[in-house]
Parts: sequence; C-alpha cells; structure tokens
Amino acid sequence: MEYFAIKLLEKMKEKGITQKKLYQELNIGKNQIHYWVKNKAEPDLETLKRLAIYLETTSDYLIGLENEDGIKANLSE
Repeated sequence: MEYFAIKLLEKMKEKGITQKKLYQELNIGKNQIHYWVKNKAEPDLETLKRLAIYLETTSDYLIGLENEDGIKANLSE
C-alpha cells in the first residue's frame, strides 16, 4: 500500500512529527513505522484508526479512499 506510506510521511512532516515521537505517542513497536514507510508492512485496523486520530485526518485519507477535502476517490480508475 504505497499510497499509505506517502500519506503517512506527508502528514508527519506537516505536523512536525518524527517517527520516534509517533511510536512513543501511539505506544507501538519501535521499528513499525519504518516498515510502514518502506512498504514492508501495513498497520492493523485499530492502529490505522489511532494514527488517523493522532494525525488529525481520516483513515480513508491515509489509505487513498479520499482526498484532503474529504472527497471520495473514484475507485473505477
């Protein structure tokens, strides 16, 4: 899910959040974020929900189902 990695990094940069701060705040494994941004793993649903809340966005945005304005993606493309 390359889109997730891109959007996660964008939101982290926008909010000035480091990988270290994110894993500490969300109490997740130290290397987990590294695996996500390198497309070697994906978060489970509960973690995705916590990420969205912490980053003040939606899980749909993080996985590419909507844009920043909340407009749903065209899934037929």
